[in-house]
Amino acid sequence: ISAVTADIQEGSFEADASAISMEADTLTAEEDAYMQGLIKENLPEDTYLGDYVLYDVVFKVNGELTDPKKEIKLTYEGTGIDVQDVQDAVVCQYNVADSQQGREKDSVTEIIQREDMLRTMEENGEDTSLAEEHDLSQIFLREDGAVDKIQMEVRKSSIFGCYVEKTSEAADFTGQAGNTEITVHVPEGAFDTDAANVTMTAKEMTEEEITFVNEQLKGQAPDGQEVQEYAAYEIQLWADGQEIQPQKAATVTV
Repeated sequence: ISAVTADIQEGSFEADASAISMEADTLTAEEDAYMQGLIKENLPEDTYLGDYVLYDVVFKVNGELTDPKKEIKLTYEGTGIDVQDVQDAVVCQYNVADSQQGREKDSVTEIIQREDMLRTMEENGEDTSLAEEHDLSQIFLREDGAVDKIQMEVRKSSIFGCYVEKTSEAADFTGQAGNTEITVHVPEGAFDTDAANVTMTAKEMTEEEITFVNEQLKGQAPDGQEVQEYAAYEIQLWADGQEIQPQKAATVTV
């Protein structure tokens, strides 16, 4: 069971504590799909979206939506998302497009982790005590690499959460085309999904396909030369019922 708590410091709202409330809800399927799309726009090349947790957190005063005047520390516990390495995780918030704030479209931005901020400031020779002037986050892991809790400093009602940037592992796929065994090796980072989700099919070409390949080879042969013999097969990689292409060069062994 997940829990969301808010540490509201004095002066965050111009109201008595009894008038202040917080609501935290899971996203609808439509909201979740939209957030996934925004997150994927931020993913580094050769990575894919791993585990994530997102909650729509709303602050109210006397039942009315009200943004705090000071940062509030949110804590997520019991999410169970698998992180393993906090350097692969991003604590984030959703931002609605606002041209006056220089945001021309909806976006998801990072709430930088405290250790990353301190390291950057040290590398730049800055006073690390000034880190507290920024809204920061922190991820605590259990021994098995799953999240124990996530903390973040926020200043508005929005969708907040954490996601993991994953890299597909190197993998080998084997298939049979007639009497020929075919192996395809793909390097790390070749897919935008877990390599374990990928399957391969291989088959001999049809007569029509052979005719097409013959014409292509004739056009590529140097003057005065011709291709005497070749082997060609149709190889396809699949994930979730859709054909996919590796994002890095694959090695085919026949």
